[in-house]
Amino acid sequence: MIEFINVKNENFFKLFFSQFIIKYKNTVTTKYVFFPCVILFLCSFMTNAQNFSWADGYGTHNGESTDLVKCDSKGNTYTVGYINGGCSIGDIYINETSRVIIKYNKSGEVIWVKTIVGNNLPYILDLFIDDKDQIYLLGNSSSTISYDDEIINTDATYLSFLLTINEDGELINQKQYNSYLKQIVATDQHIFLLGNFTHYATFNDYHLINNRNKYNSGLYFVKLDKNGNHINSKVFEAGEFNYVNMDISNDGSVYICGNFDGDKLTVDGKVHNCSPNNNNYFITCIDNEANIKWLTIKNTNNGYISPVNMLVDNQGDIYVAGNIIGEFKDLTTQRHDYGTFLFKYSTQGKLLWQRELATNNTIGHTIVGFKGCALDIDNDNSVFIASSFMTNFNIPNYKCEDINVVKTGSSSDIFIAKFHPLGYVQWVKVIGGSKDEWLRDIAIDKDDHINIVGKYASLSLNFDNHIIKNNSGNYDHDAFSACLIDPTGIAPCPILPVNILSAKTNLCRYDTITLTTDYAFINYCQWKKDGSILPYHNDSIIITSKGQYRLIINEGTLCKDSSDNLTIEDRKLPLPKIFYGDSTIICDQDSVVLKVKDFDNSNYEWFKDGSIIESQKDSFIVAKEEGNYSVHMNNEFCAQLDSVFVKKLEYPNITINADTFSYQGIPIDIYPIMNSDSKALWYYNYDIKEFSRENKISTSLLGNYTIVAENYCGIDVDQVFVNEEHNGIKDKYLKDASLILSPNPSNGSFLISLDGFKVGECLIEILNIKGNVVKSFTEWCNNNENKAIPINIATSSGTYFVRITQNSNFIIGKLIIKN
Repeated sequence: MIEFINVKNENFFKLFFSQFIIKYKNTVTTKYVFFPCVILFLCSFMTNAQNFSWADGYGTHNGESTDLVKCDSKGNTYTVGYINGGCSIGDIYINETSRVIIKYNKSGEVIWVKTIVGNNLPYILDLFIDDKDQIYLLGNSSSTISYDDEIINTDATYLSFLLTINEDGELINQKQYNSYLKQIVATDQHIFLLGNFTHYATFNDYHLINNRNKYNSGLYFVKLDKNGNHINSKVFEAGEFNYVNMDISNDGSVYICGNFDGDKLTVDGKVHNCSPNNNNYFITCIDNEANIKWLTIKNTNNGYISPVNMLVDNQGDIYVAGNIIGEFKDLTTQRHDYGTFLFKYSTQGKLLWQRELATNNTIGHTIVGFKGCALDIDNDNSVFIASSFMTNFNIPNYKCEDINVVKTGSSSDIFIAKFHPLGYVQWVKVIGGSKDEWLRDIAIDKDDHINIVGKYASLSLNFDNHIIKNNSGNYDHDAFSACLIDPTGIAPCPILPVNILSAKTNLCRYDTITLTTDYAFINYCQWKKDGSILPYHNDSIIITSKGQYRLIINEGTLCKDSSDNLTIEDRKLPLPKIFYGDSTIICDQDSVVLKVKDFDNSNYEWFKDGSIIESQKDSFIVAKEEGNYSVHMNNEFCAQLDSVFVKKLEYPNITINADTFSYQGIPIDIYPIMNSDSKALWYYNYDIKEFSRENKISTSLLGNYTIVAENYCGIDVDQVFVNEEHNGIKDKYLKDASLILSPNPSNGSFLISLDGFKVGECLIEILNIKGNVVKSFTEWCNNNENKAIPINIATSSGTYFVRITQNSNFIIGKLIIKN
């Protein structure tokens, strides 16, 4: 009996099947009324479609099985199986117990059959067909074997062998390895092998792990060139590895998953601690140079998980399928006696979605040597999972409603489920009979036909109108192969609104806005701005500029949905920079104007030292005091802030420590008392050349010492005479050069009496307290005539300085003007 649950006609599904599901779940009284009718209608509808292209079986009364299947680029199907005694495969009779590789054409006709036999029957663990239709058989044997009567020398030293054959079944090459290998993937330039070990690992002459003193086990992958030369490898160590698997992406990245025992996983010497309950699940990505790109380890609670199959789709996303017993932390939502799971990861290792098939599924646990779940992908990146099941279970459809998968036989049945890349199921096909049916492997050919293999114990097995009978007649297992035509093509896309969510749509200066979506089925996000693609693929982005933003989701999954454009407007204020002229330093009685640019519809709030200045609401403020001034600008949408510190300085005020010093041949310290922010400049005997920039000097020279102190606000002057006669300012050194300003203070009119300069021109300068020259002129200085020089300046009240310079000498005096 074959039951097909379909989502081909979207309107039919919505109007009929979904209504039934709702009634079935929510109404006890309608449960028994609608169920038989619906199932019969669906079965009849799909049976008439004749979905199987062909089916074939072979066997004796001793039990046979077909375990592996792959398809080449021409649509031919290759299977690997087991026969126990003589039997016919197509028109070819095999009279021995052996492993067999069978080639079928697209019509299901047997083209050729090849046998692999040995003293101890070898195991064929993997079958792979590369892009050039070259066929690889990976197996292990401890004795000499033959392929199609061609001897291959294998002994106990060489545990594994790799046979390369062409599409005609002819042996091209054979390799033997001294380690236990489990899987092969071949690309244009490389061969990848996955194996496991105990104690230590070697790969022929290449030593992976040496000198292990205690029992340990692990797995490894090896990357070879097409000549079999070692390129690189990666080693994983733990207690014991189970059901490991790998696949290679288009960019050459290696993905490996598996189950291992032990409380730690060691990768090339680096220890990753795990759950102490000795049951863990891992998945990792390794780059072309054998470096770990990412590694995920999940721990069980009180259960067991075996990721028995994995593959990478055309976009680089990863599917992992396997079996669950009990509860698995973070990955399962319910406890399973037995169950099947399907996970999807992004290229970066993010779990995109997970599906749990809650069923008493004994795959991988009661059948020795069978991995459990079969997995493959078609050209549209739809994923197919197939296995056997013993109790009914449910799978959610694209409306998140459950499709009921019902067992038809008295023991185990086979199911095939097609999942959309977004994670919902399109259809489920059930193949059952009166006894056990076991699914072993699945392969999708170039036309998206679904090839399945396995074994069955029923007396006959129906694949639509293709009926294969059990040759034993007594419920011993026979092998089967069949090709199913996908009846539906691409599944209907979810009908859900795609919205871009954001807290606001107005972008201010230095502002950011996060755009996100609440779309239910997100696999791949493509963001656009003003029609151009942005380099972001997450379900949220951070933007900093205005424009028309749009979200396109699930690009590449044939469910390309998009949002409406979201307009982000630029509501920026101009940069609220405070302008203040040349400096923010002010002196006594000074002020500075702080101003920002005017902006329409803006408000201004000024603050000093964090406190609002209530009276200041304009775009400028006059600052007269020291402090931190800030302005807060805002309009309807945005607010901006800038601040500046205004520093206030005192005018320089300098006093030397004494007016007169006695000199007795001992150096004397001369130091000024002045503002801490002032800089001092010393002059000796009116020499205009700099004498010292130190605030303190030590000297033993007699003479006049003048100091000029200066800061931002201005200058101040003082002088002292070093002599040995203790006569103070009447000292002879004072008589040599003197400057008298009278009257002092004055109203701007005063006399300069100068003594001690040579006869000649002098430069007379009047400086304000800031050191700026307010008047400058030349006069004849004649020491003998002692002529006073009249000065008349019209200036404001304050402190001024008179500086007289002649050649390399100068003298300076302080003048107070009061108007």
